[in-house]
Amino acid sequence: MQSTQRTLTEHAANPEAFAAKYAELKARNVKELDRFLMTAAKVLTGAPLRPRARTPPQKSAPARREALLRLSARTLCRWPL
Repeated sequence: MQSTQRTLTEHAANPEAFAAKYAELKARNVKELDRFLMTAAKVLTGAPLRPRARTPPQKSAPARREALLRLSARTLCRWPL
């Protein structure tokens, strides 16, 4: 986390304000703060991001058509006549 904080501080427009806000959020125990900052640092430096652990399975054409028809029927039933 030290390298992440250092990277973000170096690239911040106002390093003191960043450090103060980081300390404030850390004191509040903001969930996922470190993970968010690590991702932000990777984006900032151009480091590759880890791909999603699992990609959702693709539906077949008939399954997509069936889902679309079901959605259309539900939408039509909600419209006032």
